[in-house]
Amino acid sequence: MQQFGSAGTQVGCCSRNNFLQRRQPVDLDWFALPQTDHPVIPQNLYRMSGGADNNERFEQIGQSWLKHAFTALTQNACGFGCNGVGGSHLGSGCSDPYSASLNGGQTGIGSRAWVNPFTGAYPSTANNHSSHAHDGVSHRVRIEVDDLNQNLNQGATYFAEAQYVTPHEYTWCQRASRGMQHV
Repeated sequence: MQQFGSAGTQVGCCSRNNFLQRRQPVDLDWFALPQTDHPVIPQNLYRMSGGADNNERFEQIGQSWLKHAFTALTQNACGFGCNGVGGSHLGSGCSDPYSASLNGGQTGIGSRAWVNPFTGAYPSTANNHSSHAHDGVSHRVRIEVDDLNQNLNQGATYFAEAQYVTPHEYTWCQRASRGMQHV
């Protein structure tokens, strides 16, 4: 995690080096807003602490809004053999890494409330920032400073999570489940 700002007793952080690696033989749509054919990426931060071995509690201590993906790179980070397709599609075997600064860019982050977590669908206005102002923690992984204080959380272990949510996954699952019903 990397810190990008603060407000009061909170800091705004974002994860770095999260990426999607496509192993499937089908390219994934990756069209930027206002198109709704791209993944959104929520981030969370957890802490394991307490007890003799610091494994008594596992707590969520931070949560972000959703980063809207906007272009796909064509790297081969896991060695699956990237097919070279990028831009508006993430190619088979290709990886698309994100830096913390890209994940933390506040204008590229939209509310989780706009996305249906089951289908991955969202409206083209899911990243509207016209009705509010940003401070140092807006939309980023918002964490209380005391939750990161090593004097208050000695020996704690921290876990960052970034998940890709895409409407294509739901469509694929629906097709796959219909195919399985005929077996």
